[in-house]
Amino acid sequence: MRSSSFFSHGKILISGEYLVMDGALSLALPTKLGQHMEVVETEGEGFLIWTAFRSDQEKWFSEEFKISHNGSIAASKFNEQTILFKALNVAHEMNPSVYKSNRNYNVVTRLEFPNDWGLGSSSTFITNLSHWFRIEPYELFKKIWNGSGYDIAVAEKGCSILYHLKSGAPIIQTVQWEPEFKDELLFVYLGKKQLSEKEIGHYKQKKVSGDQISRISSLTIEILKSKNLEKFQELIGEHESIISEVLERPTLQSGLFEDYKGTIKSLGAWGGDFILTGKSQGVPYFTSKGYHTFFSWDELIQN
Repeated sequence: MRSSSFFSHGKILISGEYLVMDGALSLALPTKLGQHMEVVETEGEGFLIWTAFRSDQEKWFSEEFKISHNGSIAASKFNEQTILFKALNVAHEMNPSVYKSNRNYNVVTRLEFPNDWGLGSSSTFITNLSHWFRIEPYELFKKIWNGSGYDIAVAEKGCSILYHLKSGAPIIQTVQWEPEFKDELLFVYLGKKQLSEKEIGHYKQKKVSGDQISRISSLTIEILKSKNLEKFQELIGEHESIISEVLERPTLQSGLFEDYKGTIKSLGAWGGDFILTGKSQGVPYFTSKGYHTFFSWDELIQN
């Protein structure tokens, strides 16, 4: 018997939504919460048993696959369209030496956050799978999903990063971003899961100017260098306005929280999942609106 364990961090995108796909510089952070994967390999007859658990320890997926004579995963009508089935076979194509026909593989994954929080259930899965297969996670990602791949970079590095694409290739710079005003920040979960693929499709229909890409990149650097909450809020307010122009949608604040006196920064897929705001104004306001899932910086972000 041989056992292997893997862990990847979830992600928060502070700056660069969508435009990162067109080369804009983004700032992304790892969360303390992530996803574990354990693989137990034993003698057997070539079966792969995959079991996934939610953060509440409830089993939400379980499937048994037969490993064919060439090492690929045989599909039933139930699983042939699943991302898991596709990812397993793509990973096998990239490294055919992992599976053996006289071995069984029992894989168990455990999320540390609810899979509707948008913190990276897919990116942590892809990264852990690539570690098991000893392949490049970004290459695996590109064969399965659309997107910039910044979330894969965060899961892989486990630290804050500056990220952009150059001729389609990821350029990653690790950074230390722990702002002096971090204790004044509040992450709020809005309870509305956004579908990343759908949002990316919407973005790709829009025309983005070079000036907008350049300004988002500049804002990313200014956000990284901001020294106080007031300046930070000014920068994220401008950032929201640019994304609003690109997507031709109202900002989340003007659309849903017009009476809020602070500044709201959407995180990740626009209009859902988490937002970032100031703690002193955010706690009483969002509590009064019926939102109760809050995190401080130190509770959520991996420093």
